[in-house]
Amino acid sequence: MDNTASEEAGCYIAATYIDTDMSSVTVMCRTVLFHITVSLKDLRGTDFEHNYSELVESHKNVGSDHRSLKALKDFRNWIMSPSMPSIQELAPTALQVPQGLTLQEYYNPPTYHLKLTPNRGQLQAQPVPIQDNLNQEISLNQAISPTRMLSSDQMISVEDLPAVPRFSARETWILQDDYSSCSLSFADWISSTPPQRVKTKEGLIKFFKPVKDIDSFMREFNILCHIADIGLCGRIRVPRLFGIVVLHSTSMAIGMLLDWIPGCDLYCVDWVSPEAPNMWKEQIADIVKKLHELGIVWGDVSPGNIVIDEDSNAWAIDFGGGSTDGFVDWENAGTQEGDWQGVENTFKWYTEGGC
Repeated sequence: MDNTASEEAGCYIAATYIDTDMSSVTVMCRTVLFHITVSLKDLRGTDFEHNYSELVESHKNVGSDHRSLKALKDFRNWIMSPSMPSIQELAPTALQVPQGLTLQEYYNPPTYHLKLTPNRGQLQAQPVPIQDNLNQEISLNQAISPTRMLSSDQMISVEDLPAVPRFSARETWILQDDYSSCSLSFADWISSTPPQRVKTKEGLIKFFKPVKDIDSFMREFNILCHIADIGLCGRIRVPRLFGIVVLHSTSMAIGMLLDWIPGCDLYCVDWVSPEAPNMWKEQIADIVKKLHELGIVWGDVSPGNIVIDEDSNAWAIDFGGGSTDGFVDWENAGTQEGDWQGVENTFKWYTEGGC
């Protein structure tokens, strides 16, 4: 079972930790969190000891290419396959999943701690008390704490951010994405993808962008603040920053609220007309030019970061940096040259039928 199979089963793999002595996978299934651990000491003297050690070494010895992704999937598969019977038994049914879910509830779900142990020649996942799971086996940094689902590098203190509007996670509700598959119930959809489309208590529909990496988050946050400060919001098609989402009774931000742009990215935009790609390229080029005049480098220019709205206009999104293979060469990442290379390669890919 790879991550796709987990999603088809109504699960979303939120975190994976791999180490020689102890490893874990954290899974969201129908708004319930499952933290699955496996310890080498519990596998001693069984065939699973060799299997586990081999998978860990395979993951450690590969680089950051497709082999690394395969090693990660293989490891997840090894843990998830024997865990699925327990997960499906303990997870609520689709009818039991609440529809009006807030970000506070999503990031603080009911949590089961499962432990993989050999039993009659098979690995089985058994529920264990949380104390047993944490006792000298998993550090607080590795635990999903304090929100159960987020690690310390997926939150940031509001004291480290400029003064912007704050929205309580307890008063920010998750909405099913407009473009989500109608074949999925809300219960399975919310468990197969992190929430993006949300509604504030004021009734505003916004895009929720979580803190996945603090450096990347701060890069985008500062760029959007700068664009707002100089009065460019509404004059170039980039998302407007509305504020940050803060966990209730804490000073920790878990993400920011941006414009919700009805439409989809270039990966899923159908061919509209022969003229459309040229118009979109011109619009994106104009955005890049204005950004560069401000000393701002977009960064990850690629089809997934260009959104075509309902009026067939192109938007530039995601200013967290980085690059996507095939569109911006790694040596050009984070440069103006890289931005222009990304524009050329993206629309070359699109017009040649890449979509």
